[in-house]
Amino acid sequence: MTIKSERINLRGLAVYPYLHRADTKFHEVGEWKVGVRMDEEKAKPIMARLGALYQNHTGKKLNKHTTNLWKYDLDDQGEPMGSVVFQTKVKNVQLKDGTLWDRKPKQYDSQANLTEVQVGAGSELVVACDIYAWDAGNKKGISLQPLAVQVLSLAEYDGGDHGFDIIEGGFIGEPSPDNSETDTVVEASVGDGGDDFDF
Repeated sequence: MTIKSERINLRGLAVYPYLHRADTKFHEVGEWKVGVRMDEEKAKPIMARLGALYQNHTGKKLNKHTTNLWKYDLDDQGEPMGSVVFQTKVKNVQLKDGTLWDRKPKQYDSQANLTEVQVGAGSELVVACDIYAWDAGNKKGISLQPLAVQVLSLAEYDGGDHGFDIIEGGFIGEPSPDNSETDTVVEASVGDGGDDFDF
């Protein structure tokens, strides 16, 4: 069930965003997701709120170091870096009649106008999420499902530039006839604007 009275806005920097094209690595019909990085001090009230909702739904105390709701940023020595990444994701659904329920989050610009851009890592976002309470057999939990994102500052996707330098005297292959990305992108319907997001 969804905790309908609970919606949360997360403001921070995008981490591994899949907001332009759904990630199909672990879910065949795709899932939309983005991590939201923020300073730990700003995150603490949100973590406390989510912990209380988790305990209310499951009857158990949330382990803040093993939850699926967030992860602490750690350095190479495993020491905390003072920031937290909230994990938000929502899966597309293949309906019984064969149609796809595309749950792509709507995108808004800084003026709350609908827009469509390819958000890159490091973009500053506000992510509007539903807090979803789930039951699966003997297990219970809560998750953050993104409904919409407001792009406050855009770090554009680099188009696959992996930062390689040209190495003189190295291997040179045959040029590819098409070096562009060929993944099919299915654009979601913008809808009638009936959703009210408090950006």
